[in-house]
Amino acid sequence: MIHADANEQNILIKRTQQDFEICGIIDFQDSHNGYHVCDLAILIMYILTYADTNQLTLGGYALAGYLSKQSLTDVETSLLYWLVCGRFLTSLLLGLYNYSKTNNPYMLETQERGWAVLNKLWATPSSQLISDWLDTKLCQLT
Repeated sequence: MIHADANEQNILIKRTQQDFEICGIIDFQDSHNGYHVCDLAILIMYILTYADTNQLTLGGYALAGYLSKQSLTDVETSLLYWLVCGRFLTSLLLGLYNYSKTNNPYMLETQERGWAVLNKLWATPSSQLISDWLDTKLCQLT
C-alpha cells in the first residue's frame, strides 16, 4: 500500500526539544497498492514544486531520508527521475483539466512553478540528477 499524496499538507509534524519529527500522515484518499518508489517520487515532486527552480538537488534530501529507512533496487533508482517527471506532468495536466471543468483558480496554484521545475528537470540529464541526489548527505540539513 502506498499513500500516493505525500505533500506538505498531509504530513503532520511536531516540535521536539531540538528539532521536528513526523508524527502522522493524513488524507488516504489516493492510497492504493503500488510501488514504494512511486511514493518517494511523489514526495520529491512536491518538494521541488515549492523550491526555487534552481534547487533541484533538494530531491536528494528526500532520497537520503528514504534510504536511511528503506533501500531502493538499481531498477527503482534508475526509474526515479522518470517517475518524478511523470508525476509532475500528471499533476500539472490534471490541474489544468480540473480548472477547465470547475473554473476554480485553486487548480492553477502550482502551474507556473510546476512547469518551470519540470522544464528544468527535463533539461537535466537523469544520470546527473540521480548522481547528485545520491551524493546528498542528511547531515547537511543541520
